[in-house]
Amino acid sequence: MKKLLLILAFILPIGFDIVRADDDLEHPVVKPIAGSQFLTDNSFREDFGQLMVNYQGELGEQRLAEGIEWKLAYQIDSMSRDEIKANYIRAVQAIGGEHYGLNRATRANFRIPTIDGGLSWLKLVLKSGGIYELEIIDEAQLELAVTFDAEGLTKQLLEEGRVSIYEILFETDRDQLLPGSGAALDVISQVLIAQPSLSVEIQGHTDSTGTVARNQELSSNRANTVKAALALYGIPAARMRTKGYGASMPIADNGTEEGRQRNRRVDFALPGYEQIER
Repeated sequence: MKKLLLILAFILPIGFDIVRADDDLEHPVVKPIAGSQFLTDNSFREDFGQLMVNYQGELGEQRLAEGIEWKLAYQIDSMSRDEIKANYIRAVQAIGGEHYGLNRATRANFRIPTIDGGLSWLKLVLKSGGIYELEIIDEAQLELAVTFDAEGLTKQLLEEGRVSIYEILFETDRDQLLPGSGAALDVISQVLIAQPSLSVEIQGHTDSTGTVARNQELSSNRANTVKAALALYGIPAARMRTKGYGASMPIADNGTEEGRQRNRRVDFALPGYEQIER
């Protein structure tokens, strides 16, 4: 088996030559195998498109993906179809994605969570003569991030009794914090340091994909991760209670991707505001 030649955007490209396509036709995450020739005439990018993904897995089911559409064609003479497919399988797995639908020799499907909380779907189509095509949909993401400072967060917490934070980022189906979470933790720590009388419940929440048991475990572990991170800022552990609620406290429709995004969150609640009023 040849060594892994594929580069994805989350892997440092040390020791590899990345194929440079036209700027408008180079996907930010999914890259070609080094040494591939870019076939411009067979490639395009559209601001909106659809892809039949027919995904069935532990994270739920999805038939159709919609968003930014890419079709990128390449040719590499030095590798077989099996080698090309194996490279993409290994590279996607390396960044926490998953593969499915491998029963056809000339097709492979991939679901790739991105570091900013987004989701890309990839269909690899293998043709003769070393030609392979990447059909990609980057799902349109709901803009959940909000710009807030310690004063604004304190005001919301004191007036409403709870605040939902979307800027605390985790790896897919894991409780490890991702880079980019530090800014939110900085602000939250400032609030708790400035308000020494405040005690909070740190709540982990998930969407409804996955099993009830797994969602409960994941939400609890994520809440504990946040508590441990804030303890490093000097927040006394006695002021922070943690609880995982799984998917039991949705604030949006789990039947849509936008709703599932809103439901995946970390809440900070004051005593007496642990439950969401309906």
